[in-house]
Amino acid sequence: MTDSRTTYYCGPHEVSEIYKPSTTQTAIALNGTSGSSQTYKNRVQVTAANTLPFVPGDFIMVYDNATPWGETATVQQVVSSGATPYLETTANLAGDYTVAQSAKVKLLSAFTSMRTTNATGTITTVTKPCSEEVLDLINQAEAYIETQTKMAWRSITVTEETHDFPLRIFTSRDWLDGIFVKLNFRNIRSTKQADLSYALDTDNGDKLEIYAGGTWQDWTTVFSPGRSGQHWLDPYRGVLYMRSFYKIFSRLAVRVTYKYGFTTVAHDIKRATALLVAAQLSESEDRITAFPSGEDINIVSVADKAKRWRDEAEKIIARHREQVLIW
Repeated sequence: MTDSRTTYYCGPHEVSEIYKPSTTQTAIALNGTSGSSQTYKNRVQVTAANTLPFVPGDFIMVYDNATPWGETATVQQVVSSGATPYLETTANLAGDYTVAQSAKVKLLSAFTSMRTTNATGTITTVTKPCSEEVLDLINQAEAYIETQTKMAWRSITVTEETHDFPLRIFTSRDWLDGIFVKLNFRNIRSTKQADLSYALDTDNGDKLEIYAGGTWQDWTTVFSPGRSGQHWLDPYRGVLYMRSFYKIFSRLAVRVTYKYGFTTVAHDIKRATALLVAAQLSESEDRITAFPSGEDINIVSVADKAKRWRDEAEKIIARHREQVLIW
């Protein structure tokens, strides 16, 4: 399986809120007007040196004197080269932020990139751990959550998932709807057809291949999709229907390439990811932390603190764990 996402379950900002609450970094002046009036509405223009503290996944705030409350956004790409270096955000900026109004961008995280070494930049200190190290731990936490829940909150590509071609006594309903194959995952990314049914998204590389003896026949290119065609989907349950019944080959004769996963990250999954990363970071420290508890101050070891965070994350994960159904 491959990962085709553009965002993370959480960013360094969410981790720093739990692990190391602190003041945000120094605000950086924009190097050009950015926002809704520009051709690229999701680009925040800064100097090349001032792009260095940022990494994809960072949470930022953009504002100016005319709009001091500004707006927040998530960085999906950092471009340090070219005539106009910029931070690209996952969504277009709603406001317009001008140099004339002293527009600025602020990194809302306690962590900075390992590239933060250029003395001409506004932020010059590389944190320990750096943003890249935190993002690597976020990747690990995401993989763990997906393994435990059998679900994803991003687009995951499954390549050539193989099934037997269904062979059984067919009913009159089968002739109308088609015979079905239960895919290994649900919430399939699909396209809506003219007959209001759903089918595999061939524009993004999806395939439905049937073994024909020495070759694989891709039904997405040979037959029409939809309930009025030869193949269609129940994307929520992850069920593929095919309107064809007599095949010479049945064992491992169906091969499907598709994408699955929610289109947005649930808030509690975002917190669970941040908790797992914060727990792992705290375990790398050699110190004792004081946790307030009512009117008293309880001295809590790093191991106990990490366990509390991990236990909370596991409770969230348990709520999202997929139930395995036998079809």
